[in-house]
Amino acid sequence: MGTPERAHSSSRTDAYTNERVPTSLAEASARNSSFEAYGLALLTEVYELGLLAGKNLKLTELQQQILEVLRRVSEARCACWLAYQPIHHCFVPLTPQGIGPAWHKLAASLKPIYAQQLAARSPGENLASLQVDGWHTLVLPLSYAGTLAGAVVLCSDTSFGLAPEQKLLLAYLGNVAALLHRNYALHAEQQRTAIEHERQRIARDIHDSVAQQMTYALRRLELVQYLLENQPQLALTEARRTQNIVKTALAELRHCIATLLPERLQGQSLALAIRNLLDEYTQADPILEITCESDDLQHIPAPLEAPAYRLIREALNNVRKHAHATHVLIQVRLLANLLIIEVRDNGIGFEPEQICRQARDGQLLGLRAMQEGVEEAGGTWEIYSRPGHGTTVRANYPLLNVAATLTEREREVLRGIVKGHTNRHIAEQLSISVETVKSHVRHIMQKMQVKGRTQAAILATRQGWL
Repeated sequence: MGTPERAHSSSRTDAYTNERVPTSLAEASARNSSFEAYGLALLTEVYELGLLAGKNLKLTELQQQILEVLRRVSEARCACWLAYQPIHHCFVPLTPQGIGPAWHKLAASLKPIYAQQLAARSPGENLASLQVDGWHTLVLPLSYAGTLAGAVVLCSDTSFGLAPEQKLLLAYLGNVAALLHRNYALHAEQQRTAIEHERQRIARDIHDSVAQQMTYALRRLELVQYLLENQPQLALTEARRTQNIVKTALAELRHCIATLLPERLQGQSLALAIRNLLDEYTQADPILEITCESDDLQHIPAPLEAPAYRLIREALNNVRKHAHATHVLIQVRLLANLLIIEVRDNGIGFEPEQICRQARDGQLLGLRAMQEGVEEAGGTWEIYSRPGHGTTVRANYPLLNVAATLTEREREVLRGIVKGHTNRHIAEQLSISVETVKSHVRHIMQKMQVKGRTQAAILATRQGWL
């Protein structure tokens, strides 16, 4: 691998404080209180990430932000989070940050027994230096309560030359990272358990109410069939009673549906999910022709993907059940500050006021769920229809146009953040001071309403702002 472009001076400076990192124990002691405050701030930052993990922060985002902190301490050019798989006794690269060596090759060369031996050493002495593809590599084991969870590898184009307190800080940060990773795994397992319990509860509710009532209704229908020939009046009475049983069962089923958690896209892109949805509907009803016109769906903000999918799905459900339509037009438009989704059919239509009143009264769950889903996502919902002239459902979702508020210099700094560059590296590329870069980074985070550089990079990449 070629030599990285970044140049280092003989005097190392910290990318966070812009102060020179001490290179000897005597120098470190001279400014010990300053470094202690710096270390405490970093440990606090990592602990705060743990509060977000599993709620507002995905595992990869948590790992990215921890890597960012570790790179800040060591001034590493790039880094990678390696997960330990005890079943296969190997490491697997999960979350790389920056351009570095071949991470799979590096992971394969790291023996678990060696990492466990490192983890057993005292804090500050549990780091190992390696040479990989011309890179100076530092291995930091991640372990909690004697259990190896993984390792972080930090890479630089020059030797690290870390002071003792830097090594100690890296070791403690590694311990905290392992603890957060373990807590995240426990939280994920608790979520899976809760979901399984919820599924079992719903299954019991359906079995104990709807299934039993429907079974009873079938038995009464058999009685109605028997009575039709000889006692038609009694058969009619029994049929009405059975109708009431079915209505009660339907109400119970609607209640069960209303308690379900909203469906996610399950890792698919929105474009693929919509295409699969349309394929399902056209296969189920070959007479129904569905046309979809959309802008680039990759630019739809991630928080709006699930609401957009649910809106289209519910609208198609209503068309299939009630509209008696032969054609549906779906339009998805991205304007400067607005996402517009419109579903229009050529069906029989209806009187909107009457239908909306029934939806408010709880009689039309699908229509009400559609409206509530749009409003929960911060959008507005409209429906247009006339008997004999089809129906149009339209949803407007406001977009936060952060990209338009960034200055050109802030865009340049954001590009460096997306590439995983440190503040010093960005400053060198743009010929500005590190303090100026820090000021731009603060303004970027305020405008983007994010808590860290990794969140900013992820959001900018997802939205296609650069």
